[in-house]
Amino acid sequence: MAGRRAEIRRRFNVTQQFEELEESCLPSYCHPNPLAAYAAWWRLFAAAKLAPQTGPLLDFGAASGEFAYLQTGDYDYVEGNEVLAKALAADLPSAQRQTLNALPSAHYSTIVALDSLEHNDDSRQIIDLLVNSLRQDGSFILSGPTENFLYRIGRRLAGFNGH
Repeated sequence: MAGRRAEIRRRFNVTQQFEELEESCLPSYCHPNPLAAYAAWWRLFAAAKLAPQTGPLLDFGAASGEFAYLQTGDYDYVEGNEVLAKALAADLPSAQRQTLNALPSAHYSTIVALDSLEHNDDSRQIIDLLVNSLRQDGSFILSGPTENFLYRIGRRLAGFNGH
């Protein structure tokens, strides 16, 4: 975690690029408060424990591709932010960028969508496309914010005020 966090900080100036990066987990991964950063990393590690280590994986909303560092199979990703996609392609040249409308049917053994679907207006259609590309015996790992009292307090303490 510390090594990847340092690498993200070297690649991005999260403070200056906050508007470009705020839809990703990068501001949370690099947060100056270690407890706030730990909470973001913990969610990533918890999802990785659920993911089978065999077969191809698709990371929807990949940001900097942190999931790729925690698994061993083929890694494909969908990332709409060109700044993040360009950095991910440079850092992980073997990773394959995909588009939602060109995903192969019944191909992936695991699909992860971590804190990403809520940033889209058409999440139902996106889920349908993702599920179509999942193998019959595949795993779909999904996480998103729970907008409750504790989440809002944590957001305020972390200094984030977006949606």
